[in-house]
Order: sequence, then C-alpha cells, then structure tokens
Amino acid sequence: MQSPMVPHFQAFKRILQYVKGTFHYDLSFSPSPTSLTAYSETNWVGYPDTCRSTSSYAIFLSDNLISWSAKKQPTVSHSSYESEHRVLAHTTSEVVWITHFLCDLTVSLSHKSLLLCDKIVIFFTLNSVSHKRSKYIALDYHFIRDLATSGIIQPQFMPFLLQIADIFTNSLSQSLFTFFCSKLCVRIPQSACWRMIRNASHHVILLNGRI
Repeated sequence: MQSPMVPHFQAFKRILQYVKGTFHYDLSFSPSPTSLTAYSETNWVGYPDTCRSTSSYAIFLSDNLISWSAKKQPTVSHSSYESEHRVLAHTTSEVVWITHFLCDLTVSLSHKSLLLCDKIVIFFTLNSVSHKRSKYIALDYHFIRDLATSGIIQPQFMPFLLQIADIFTNSLSQSLFTFFCSKLCVRIPQSACWRMIRNASHHVILLNGRI
C-alpha cells in the first residue's frame, strides 16, 4: 500500500483481531455420498477506487468444503451480469478440474455437479438467443453453455439468504455470518472448546483469589 492512513491501520487491526479470535477454528469433514456442489457469487464494483469486482466460490464434495476462493477480478466489468458470468466461468473450470481429478482417483459422482448462482446468469446461459447481447463475454458464455447442455454441470438458482459464497464478498449480519460459517463446516473442535473453558476457569480462579 502507498500512503496508508488511519482507516487502513484500523482495518488491519480488525483483521488481526479476527484471526486471533478464530485461531482455534478448523474445517470438519464427514463421510457421505459423493456429489459436487458449487456456490458462485460476486460483489460488483466492490472496489470503489478501481471499480473492480470481487469473485468468490465455495465447492463442496458432498457436505465437505474442499475448494474456495475470494479474489479481485483482473478487469472491470461493465455490468453485474458480466461480473456474475465471469465468476461462474471460473467456478465451472474449477468444478471440471475436480471432476477429472476424481475420475483419476476412480471416484464416480452420484449426481450432476450443481452450480448455485444468480437467476439472470442461468437465464442467459440456457437461452441460445441471448448471447448476441453479450459478445464481450462470449468465450465464458459458450464454455458454460456447452457444459450445461452436455449434462456435466447443472446451473441452479440460489437465493441470497442461502448463497454461502456471499460470506467471502459482502458484509453480513452476525446471524447470517454465523449461519454461513456453520454451512462451511467451520467450527471449534471439541478439544479446543474444553481447553478454552479450562483457561477461562483458571483466570476466574486467579481473579477471585486476588479479590
């Protein structure tokens, strides 16, 4: 950063506080039927200084989070639709790579790979006439459409309140943030919980002894 100011330092301290407060959290995994589900979301013009958008996705193998990303898009998107389509193409590429990797491991999927995204992206993807209005992202459009029509992926609408990838792009309420964290299987392990309880009890005993 060039010429950092007080708001930047305050944001940096908040990040450190969050990392310290969630140091004991980890991802939990459980055995379940094999299927791929990908959540795709974007924050259009999330960077007001450069008008760049933020792309994010979360990919689950059954109920287990195995791949996730949150990054600034390399170019400026002219519309929210263009931004959504770019992140969906990136998510689709990751899903295809994971599918091929599972095939190399002789692991077969029980269902089509679900891509949970915005409704307007699904409309433009599944309608062959609409691509004339979006020639500036024709490559992403045809890439997603070919995989959808061949049955490799299945785009599906996901409402905002259930879009888990939104946790990587937007500011959320505490209740929604906690809900998404639980869906990502991010939690404190039981051993860490007992350790934190013991430490808290030890501090209380010391405090009472001083009083």
